[in-house]
Order: sequence, then C-alpha cells, then structure tokens
Amino acid sequence: MDSSSTSLSHAIYSDPAFVKQYAASIKDNAWNAYYERPASLSLLPPLQGLDVFDAGCGPGLTTRMMLEAGANVTAADYSEQMLQTARETTDGAVTFLIQDLNDPLALPDGGFDVVYCTLVIHYVDDLYLLFNEFWRILRPGGILVFSTDHPGRPGFSEPERKQVTEVEWSSYNIRMKVYERSWKEVEDPCLAAGFHIERMLEPRPDQAAEEADPEAYAYLSQNKHFICVRAVKG
Repeated sequence: MDSSSTSLSHAIYSDPAFVKQYAASIKDNAWNAYYERPASLSLLPPLQGLDVFDAGCGPGLTTRMMLEAGANVTAADYSEQMLQTARETTDGAVTFLIQDLNDPLALPDGGFDVVYCTLVIHYVDDLYLLFNEFWRILRPGGILVFSTDHPGRPGFSEPERKQVTEVEWSSYNIRMKVYERSWKEVEDPCLAAGFHIERMLEPRPDQAAEEADPEAYAYLSQNKHFICVRAVKG
C-alpha cells in the first residue's frame, strides 16, 4: 500500500521550495548541525564495511556522512523530492527507495547491521509496526539509532495516547504536523519488538551553535528538545 499521499506532513516534505530551503538549512543550523545530529551520530558504531539503512533520509546529508565513513548504505524517504536531492548529494553511490515508514519495508530479512532513523518517528502512526520492521531487517546484534521529540520539552503535555499536533517552524514559516507521544508510547513498541535500549542521550548544543544562532543556543542550553536512542537487537 502506498499511503504517502495521506501520511503526516508528506505534502510539506514534497514541496520543492521547502525541500531546497530545508536541505540548505540543516547543513549548519543550531538545531540539526550543532545539536541533534552530532548526538545521534555519536551513537553509531564504526561503519566501515557495515550495511546501513538510513530510514527517512531526507536530503541525504547523513547518508553521505555514513557513505564517507565506509558504510554500504541503503536510504529511503517518503518524499521523491527529498530523494532527488539525496541522490545528488551522494553522487549515485547509494541505493535509494521511495518508502513510507507507515508501511512494511520493502527490504529483506536480516539484511542490515545498522538502522539509522533520526527525527522521523514523530511522523509515523504505528510504532509497533515500524520497530518490528526494523528488528526484522537487522541481523542479530544489529543496532538501531533513532531520535525524536523529547517528551519533557517545553509546552509538551505528554498525552496518555498519541495525538496529532501542529508545531510552528518559524524559520520556515510553516506549521508541521507531528504525533505527540509520551515516552512510554515510544519505549513500549521498541521493547516489544525485541530491542534492548542500550543508551539514551539528551543532547547539549555544541559551542558552535552559539555563533550560528544565539537565540537557539540559549534555548537548547536550558531546555530538553530532542532525545537520541541506541537500541540493540536481542
């Protein structure tokens, strides 16, 4: 089933103007380049020779980083516009799939050593399906690294059940629809799939963020906003 036409925020991520702006921004902005991305990447093992699935790769910036670290990378996104940018970013050295993570993955059992899925699961409806699929495609002892909105961030109500909310991205002048979840609603499906959560990071912004965006640096220095997780297939 192709549910991309109705999946959360698909229309925004398929807008060519937004894709261009987003791809340029995340290279060196405070939120991504100097906060979430260094934390998530630090949870990866040495990648030389490993088979990696970049789930929700966006414009391919981390895809290229993993490729340069020696990984064999397969990457997927539900936006063809994002994949076009990712292909250009990686010079055709990566296998790309158009894939909505709300659907079963079009990938073989046990084909990967690592799954990398950052700032994506808050767009996915059924985390039991998603984590089961990640477990299925990983080899024994395989590693899942993911990040998402921190359940303790300012203004978050921690609902008993997931709910759709709109988050203002002021620098893009848009309101992005995401699922709000309690931590339990993230942890339970991860554990139920058979993963062991090995490490959790509540990032601190790099000092370079202060020069890139003093306002964002001040906020991120005082508030939790994302959480980064490393889980291992049991």
